[in-house]
Amino acid sequence: MGGPQTSAGERPEGICREGAGVPGSEAMRTRLNRLSTLLRSAARTAFAAALCSAASAADWPQWRGPHRNGSSDETGWCADWSRSPPRPLWEAEIGDGVSQPSVAGGRVYVVGLVEGAKDIVQCLDIDTGQPLWRATVPSVSAESESLGNSICGPVATPAVDGGRLFTYHRTHELRCWGVDGGEPLWTVDLLKQYGVCSSKRMIYWTPGNSPLALGDTVIVSGYGATGAVALHARTGRLVWRAAGADDRDYDGPRPQKGGSNVWTSPTAATVGGRLCILLNLNRDIVCLDAATGEEVWRHIESRWPGPACVGDVLAVGDELVAPGYMRGEGEGRVLDHRGRLVRRLPLLLTQTGSPALDRGWLLVPRLAVEVATGTAVRTANGEPIVVDGKILSLGPSTLTLGERGDGHYRLLGSVPVKADRWAGPVFSSGRILFRSSRTRLACWDLRAAPPDEAPAAGPGAGT
Repeated sequence: MGGPQTSAGERPEGICREGAGVPGSEAMRTRLNRLSTLLRSAARTAFAAALCSAASAADWPQWRGPHRNGSSDETGWCADWSRSPPRPLWEAEIGDGVSQPSVAGGRVYVVGLVEGAKDIVQCLDIDTGQPLWRATVPSVSAESESLGNSICGPVATPAVDGGRLFTYHRTHELRCWGVDGGEPLWTVDLLKQYGVCSSKRMIYWTPGNSPLALGDTVIVSGYGATGAVALHARTGRLVWRAAGADDRDYDGPRPQKGGSNVWTSPTAATVGGRLCILLNLNRDIVCLDAATGEEVWRHIESRWPGPACVGDVLAVGDELVAPGYMRGEGEGRVLDHRGRLVRRLPLLLTQTGSPALDRGWLLVPRLAVEVATGTAVRTANGEPIVVDGKILSLGPSTLTLGERGDGHYRLLGSVPVKADRWAGPVFSSGRILFRSSRTRLACWDLRAAPPDEAPAAGPGAGT
């Protein structure tokens, strides 16, 4: 039912020979160039429509936001914190975990671990934090329980699209829910049916591969022989399955020498005129046709980039960037649209989440790196997101507002907060939401305060 499949042993060269067999006449070349331009424009339009089909400017419906790159175009919130600093609205118990919430249509969707063996899926009202519906499902599989890990809560962030909510659990079950009342629509065990994880260590530590909702499909990346699977969003039936990297299991006493953990999620981008899915499998960067799963190219490193992989592949102009891991010998890699290495970015390292994109620069905690030149600028400490050109950085004790321009970073304001270091922030409808602890979700208001209210600025606000 899917498109052409790529076996685990195949290694495409990653070279697209453009122009082969094209007649030499200038008129023919002109017509082909015009056709190529139209096709690229159509692909970009299809990508934007598919990724944002059910999202408004105020939604943050998936992992890393509406564009899957840590940025939002939302306007209308207050960036003058000396006049109107952020104000806490509510906190809610959501269960243990480090997954981020997703927001669509004024509703907050989040998953947490309760009672040590159940995941609670909740829909909250963004204005009050009150639950609109709840559902619980088993969160411990026979495989993970046999390995002894029963304390790690959900890592994968849910996705909302087309009236459906998609959640991915430690059991490697992908579940689909109706957004209005939380009715279960379908469940697929990706481990048993499609072998998305062939690493005992990854089963132990819980999958952090957040699903990508893209048009009529939902896509989840894997580790090992299966690089990704695409399921029909309405039925859960397989659309395509793509090969991953070689099985490099972590069973030895020195696991960092024998392979890598992969907590990355698929991203979508127009590459070479077609809508593609991009996978960061640490050593392998893979580009797949979004409709068929056919492998377009594969970039293979001659050495291990790092002991773990937590950054997704992001499209920056006509180039693709895969970040490295903070604690290893990793470094960011910049590829062209054919999968060829263009240059390396030694400073582009992350540990807790993917970089945020800001007009050709990628942001990680404490640093902004220009993709084109490798120029680095110091920024605030904390997990960054970009909203309407402003940078919000969430650290364990501080929420910071800043902006980047002309090769420098300018601090605009900061307020004290309490936040979990592993779960980054999300932004929707003028509010910023984050885990204040492993078990609680906080919502702060960044809209301008009404004229009759005069909230006192917190320490550092507006500085």
